[in-house]
Amino acid sequence: VMPLTTLQEKCRERASHVVAATPPRDGQALSHEELVEAMVVATWGGATRGQQVSKSCKEKGVPLDRLESLERAEQLLAEFNRLEACSTSDLIREFKSRGFATALDVTKEKLVELLKESLLWESLQLSELRLICKQQGLNMKGEHRRADLLKLLSAESWKAFGIPVLKLPDLITAHGILDQVQRFEKKELQELRAECRRRQLPVEAKPSKQDLVSRLRDVLVWQHMAEADLELECSARTKKTESNIQEAKAGKLTKAEMTKVLKRSVAVAMFERRGIPVTRIGQELAEELFRE
Repeated sequence: VMPLTTLQEKCRERASHVVAATPPRDGQALSHEELVEAMVVATWGGATRGQQVSKSCKEKGVPLDRLESLERAEQLLAEFNRLEACSTSDLIREFKSRGFATALDVTKEKLVELLKESLLWESLQLSELRLICKQQGLNMKGEHRRADLLKLLSAESWKAFGIPVLKLPDLITAHGILDQVQRFEKKELQELRAECRRRQLPVEAKPSKQDLVSRLRDVLVWQHMAEADLELECSARTKKTESNIQEAKAGKLTKAEMTKVLKRSVAVAMFERRGIPVTRIGQELAEELFRE
């Protein structure tokens, strides 16, 4: 076997153009195997493995220089090809398993695009992944590692549905809530009114369908929140709507009682948007005025 230093000298003499065309790797010198490959290509023609991967990355829109390694780029390209051959149902299952939320009417093309983006994030250098999170305005912490950053990115997809996934016990719970919300969205207005009344939620005389769906969604979320998060939610909502709900202070209520306070805060906010001073006249009278 030719010594590495000798092989490097031979490459400088005969294969410098091949070496120059090899994708850079953060200042790392080419390995013995790569130098041999460069000599073969310089002698017989063709392209090195790095050149082939670089070409494929350009065709697929993959930023090779931002990835962790050439090997990871090859894996990513193989994954891209696999996704393009998947059925829509398989894509939806994979998208969910990666922690993302998706609309019912999402197309196969959009799913492939989103999954490719997710796989790319997993393959980026950590500094590049942090840059993505910063650009999206995510609440990063110094101790956050790759898994934490990927979790923050996937959590963004839930915001469009109003579901705080990071405050829920697990993804199964989050997807269960999303499935229920999407079923609500298919219901008629009268059915939603009945659902709200069954859950002791306020319903105005002429509600919008989206308002009712949002209230039903919030109740589902509250039911699965940890007590600490529910206390914070309770405090935030009552401060905005009814500052004198003393019983909403942390540590004094059970989860069921806090949920009741939150439902009451929904009614208070609804009344006050219509100019009804519920804190002064009481909820019962406010409801009568609201229906008039």
